[in-house]
Amino acid sequence: MSTYVNLQKKFNEADIPVYSELILGLPGETYNSWKQGIEDLLQAGLKNQLFIYLCQVFPNTELADEGYREQHGILTKRIELNELHGSFRKPGEIIEYEDVVITTKTMSLSSWKSMVVFSLTTMVFHSLKLGFFILMYLAQRFEIKYTDFLSFISENNISKKSTPFIKSELQNFYDHTDRVLEGKGRGISLPEYGEISWDVEEASFLRISENLDTFYNELFDVIVCFLKEKNINFDREELKQALNYQKCRIPQPSARSEREVSFDQNFPLYFDTLLSDCPEPLAEHSQSILIKQKDFQNDKKLFAKEIILWGRKSGTNLTEVEFLPEASIV
Repeated sequence: MSTYVNLQKKFNEADIPVYSELILGLPGETYNSWKQGIEDLLQAGLKNQLFIYLCQVFPNTELADEGYREQHGILTKRIELNELHGSFRKPGEIIEYEDVVITTKTMSLSSWKSMVVFSLTTMVFHSLKLGFFILMYLAQRFEIKYTDFLSFISENNISKKSTPFIKSELQNFYDHTDRVLEGKGRGISLPEYGEISWDVEEASFLRISENLDTFYNELFDVIVCFLKEKNINFDREELKQALNYQKCRIPQPSARSEREVSFDQNFPLYFDTLLSDCPEPLAEHSQSILIKQKDFQNDKKLFAKEIILWGRKSGTNLTEVEFLPEASIV
């Protein structure tokens, strides 16, 4: 891990996008070991993408060997194959299938469901950046493990009454596990964003991008509830500013190309240096920034293509930030 951490720092400093891939459901994995592995990756400074895939079983591999499957208690489910980011099959076309691992000796079916929902939550918040900055803020400011907060959400600890929008997105993840167990494909159809198959977490991002105010207002309540449950003292206004910065960095299909945002504290500089060797401490110093993004003119298909298809692996799925001159020196 020390080598991995050093490489991450060098890539971050050089502005080279990197991503890590994990396979969910390998023999020997448990829910707790799965979460710990993700925690280690995030603490190592993973700035860009974490991709999580269901474990697939292919012919002539060790996972397909009957003796190996019996040794590790491997059970699989055959599901329809949806080529992600490809067109859905038309009626009458040949249906293909894939086999995914849903149970092992160390991973019960209920654990698999929890691991899938936790993983989707992680990719929405970290990989698709909807909670990237706020996760770092909670970790640095309050010494909270990334996975503790992500588990708090994914394990249904939030109130439907106060957070109906987030709750509905979480329910979509649970519904997804049920669809897989029914043999349905992994792809999601969102015709307004293009006639192709989307990952579950990508579909969630696209819905949230149209409802950022609602999402972050509810997320504030979720964080407050989480911190109170942990008996952690916090400043509500500081938390609101941290969330405001987070919201500013998420592109929207209908947002204008430039807008100025001001903060009572140096949150832009704080977040800009947080993963560097010399992080800037949070200070009572006002700072203003110019937020820049392409004007998509509410063209949802273009927005999805450039932010998801092009931007996810290239690290360009955040808005750009320009420090205004009067606040560039602290």
